[in-house]
Amino acid sequence: MSRRRTGRSTLASSRNRSSSSRVAVTGKDAAVRRWRHAVRPHVLRSVVSTTKSLAWSSTLLRVLIEELHVDESLEDLLGMSPQQLKKRQYPQAVAVAVILRHSWRADDLTCILKRLDL
Repeated sequence: MSRRRTGRSTLASSRNRSSSSRVAVTGKDAAVRRWRHAVRPHVLRSVVSTTKSLAWSSTLLRVLIEELHVDESLEDLLGMSPQQLKKRQYPQAVAVAVILRHSWRADDLTCILKRLDL
């Protein structure tokens, strides 16, 4: 005669699995909280001091544009790739990237244009 699992053993093993996963998540959450409240502020203060002498660069522009998640239409609108721009054109590129980011809805586009005084 074969043994059938009862609902109780399945339920008990399910509880054990969820209990152990809660411990793992809780440990991970504690590490994240520690990072955010104890370590992160010190790291940010240290990094900020290294940015005091930062000037516009193609690297800074590239990272900013990547962070805005714009597509190739930025290049189409500017008429060249951001890497080809002169530093004096960087403000325009940033503005266009922000405008593109907010252009998916007419009300959002109107709002960003007002915020940029355009």
